[in-house]
Amino acid sequence: YNASLMKHALWLLALMASPALAADLPCGPAEPGTVILDGLTDDWGEVEGLDAGGKDPNLSFTLKCNVEERTLMLLVDVRDSYFVRTKAARPGEDHIELTLAGHRLTIFPGDARAIPTLVRWGSKPAKNVKAASALQQAGWAFELAVPMSAIPGYNAGMPLSYQATVGDC
Repeated sequence: YNASLMKHALWLLALMASPALAADLPCGPAEPGTVILDGLTDDWGEVEGLDAGGKDPNLSFTLKCNVEERTLMLLVDVRDSYFVRTKAARPGEDHIELTLAGHRLTIFPGDARAIPTLVRWGSKPAKNVKAASALQQAGWAFELAVPMSAIPGYNAGMPLSYQATVGDC
């Protein structure tokens, strides 16, 4: 992997009363297989992250990052008092929008039972991107594995800027 991937610019914008400020997201190396994509947060306990919205139980989130070889690994742990998601995956339902290198990746979390996790680049399915989500005690979370080669327009060695926005019903 490229050493420049260790630290990326992150702009956090949350749909809540108090906007989050721009900050650098620590993104360290991880051995392959360290993160198991299951939507659970236990394998991220030692990873430093950024909080958006403080710890507001009605809408806030923590974003964490690792790099496994040439794959960007992300965890978004959303504190939300009411989970809203249907199989239709409409814009007004709970979701996260990540803009990576200027391209929008939208993730609609599932409930690990009847509703699957859905990931799209714009309006098309995000091929080669793996995601898993699960309900948590105080909200929902998802884990994402994005091969750097799957990010449209990204070239090795260039800084990777991204933005995260949470959509809450």
